[in-house]
Amino acid sequence: MQGAARGNLPREIAELWPAETELVGALSRTGERTHPFPAMRQNRESGVRQHLRHVVAGRDITIWEMDVINPGGAVSPCPPTLAWLMFRHDRRVQRLRVVFPEPPR
Repeated sequence: MQGAARGNLPREIAELWPAETELVGALSRTGERTHPFPAMRQNRESGVRQHLRHVVAGRDITIWEMDVINPGGAVSPCPPTLAWLMFRHDRRVQRLRVVFPEPPR
């Protein structure tokens, strides 16, 4: 994870997420197939950091619950928590969805 914190994604992740991997949800562009790397790189470069809170893994899906730390003075900060849903087929990621849970009211 140290490489990811520096902005480098380990080779193993690149191999796990083939070119056809699709980012679905709030970070993707409507009507376009978006690979996760550009959105993740943009967030890292803007100073957003994610810290792992909990992982639930199954054969075809892994859910990563994260705490989000925004840089000081962020104009449009990310919500304080998020969840990544990683859908796999034949052990390779096919879709990655980011979910921003609604805070309790």
